[in-house]
Amino acid sequence: NDELVKMAYKDAEEFEKEAKESTTQTEIAYAIANQRNSLATEKAKEADIILSEAQVMDNERDKLNALKNGNNLRLESTELAKEAVMAYNLANKLKERSDNLTAQSQQAFEVALQLDNAISSKSQTEIDDAYAKIQGILSTESKGDILAEAIEDYDEKKRASEKQIQKAIKLTEEVTVLDKDISSLLGRVEITKDKEEKALLLVDVAEMEEQLVVLRTEEKQAMDSAKKLQAETDALEEEGELMSDVIKDIKYGDAEELGRLSVEDKQKLAGEITTTESAIVTSEAAAISEQEEIAELKEFVTSGKYE
Repeated sequence: NDELVKMAYKDAEEFEKEAKESTTQTEIAYAIANQRNSLATEKAKEADIILSEAQVMDNERDKLNALKNGNNLRLESTELAKEAVMAYNLANKLKERSDNLTAQSQQAFEVALQLDNAISSKSQTEIDDAYAKIQGILSTESKGDILAEAIEDYDEKKRASEKQIQKAIKLTEEVTVLDKDISSLLGRVEITKDKEEKALLLVDVAEMEEQLVVLRTEEKQAMDSAKKLQAETDALEEEGELMSDVIKDIKYGDAEELGRLSVEDKQKLAGEITTTESAIVTSEAAAISEQEEIAELKEFVTSGKYE
């Protein structure tokens, strides 16, 4: 029975240790989200100023350099904004986990004390009741490694996307093979002198051409989907790398050095992150437009027409 009490307190201490670790990671994640969001806002403002100044420059080379600098700041701002949103979402998940672990820890300590008292009073009924509660706490599912799950989520999406792309490629290969088979049959139709054989071959060609029409339709749909999926896969690759960077900072960050956010700061951050998240799409579109302008101006400056 003494061993049961020791095990009960040990389990409670494990929950408490995990809860503290998760709470620390939560605070770090909120601080990183706040830090990245502030930097993203600053760089976005810098980008807007430089790009606005570029539009009124008379010297095309100076304008080109200014546009490049402004666009680079825009891209940096967008990347920081994405990291801020990722860190904030992870912070919320980590908070949920730490809250659950804290509650489990408190409950586990209460039950361990109950078991200790039950053994002291030698009440078998109370001992059985406390033991059953301990087993219930231990069997309660708690959130696993939030940070590892975040990376796995991106990896799973990437695998699903790549699988669909491979399916589209295979369909294209089937179209190519069927097309060659039809050409081969038509070649035999041209050279055969047997009317009956020619008729049979033409029947086969007609059936295969019907199949080809259906297959080409499926191929077009699949390839259109594949192009979209490829873009999504590329985006997932980029986001996966950003997520890895954010998670690394959360794991090895110093909560005291980064500074813990107050309740008021976290409430303010929640509103700012909502604004940041909606601005990411606009920022990405602006960056693409700026890059197109840069490409056109660069071509003009380097074409020899510009003196």
